Amino acid sequence: MDGQTKAAPHHFIEALFKKIGFPNLEAYLKLDKYEHVKLDDDAAILWCSIIFRNQTPFMNDFNLHYRVFSSHGQIISNFDIINMSPISPQNIKLSGDYTNEKVAKVIYYGNWVDSRFKILLSREELHAWNYSLDLRIQFGAKHSPMKICVSSSDRRNHKTQSTRSHH
Repeated sequence: MDGQTKAAPHHFIEALFKKIGFPNLEAYLKLDKYEHVKLDDDAAILWCSIIFRNQTPFMNDFNLHYRVFSSHGQIISNFDIINMSPISPQNIKLSGDYTNEKVAKVIYYGNWVDSRFKILLSREELHAWNYSLDLRIQFGAKHSPMKICVSSSDRRNHKTQSTRSHH
């Protein structure tokens, strides 16, 4: 003991006795398909899926959501039709940002939920980046802490980095 006589805050004592925890959510990114398309300028589409899993027995979570950032390209919902979306050749050369706030109302233990999106890429920009793409995915739910996954492949330096951190 360090001789401290101050009482512990009530919520700490309650958490110790109840062993309050939170669901452990995991996300897996899958690159489904890559294809060239004609859009004022030569472009390409990278079709992606994210699979979410709840790995905590007896704990469901609610309101699963995520956000994706890309080093370049325009990210759109898988349901958006390319010809109907506000896509310009200039936008696909910039970095992308996409949010899906309503992936699932409930994610149960052992269950998986998937969400799909597309990244429209400039072939000229892909060539300039040596055909590499950096992605960052943030995801969470009502009772789970936000997690961040970073996938970076720098083909110019021949290295691949993948990190995962909890917030």
